[in-house]
Amino acid sequence: EGVDWADALATLARAGVAALQGDPARAIDAYDAAARRLEAVDMRGWADAAAWRRARTRGGAAEEARAHALEEALAAQGVRRPGRFMAMLAPGMR
Repeated sequence: EGVDWADALATLARAGVAALQGDPARAIDAYDAAARRLEAVDMRGWADAAAWRRARTRGGAAEEARAHALEEALAAQGVRRPGRFMAMLAPGMR
């Protein structure tokens, strides 16, 4: 309670639970909230992972392009498997 970074990570965890329970609308809302909260506490990597998972959950061409751009940014930093890295930080889909 009262620890902003922990609250942000808890929001991310709730998003993953919603996704695994088959509630994409709730998951998308929670991933979006998690991304904002994580950004606010300077946890940019986690915020990007939440945004990536939101894009993957929502689907569609624009969201796929957003997810791809986030992966490319990680690849430019030397991450060899950006999708797996994002999935590790923001679990939620099978």
